[in-house]
Amino acid sequence: MPKDPKRGIRELEREGCQKKKGGKGGHQKMYNPSTKKTSVVPVHTKAIDDAFWRAIRRQLGLPDIPPK
Repeated sequence: MPKDPKRGIRELEREGCQKKKGGKGGHQKMYNPSTKKTSVVPVHTKAIDDAFWRAIRRQLGLPDIPPK
């Protein structure tokens, strides 16, 4: 189920990722200090597809499905 970008960023922050300075326009850089990996999340008004979230999580070194 597609999710709102702001909600997805909050979930990434709960899992230990941090917002990083940078990212242009409607994008936010996210950094995972435990894996030292960075990814860019588009922050648009539309919801982002699950496949795209899985790719972002993979780039950050997180498991595909967030823990509940």
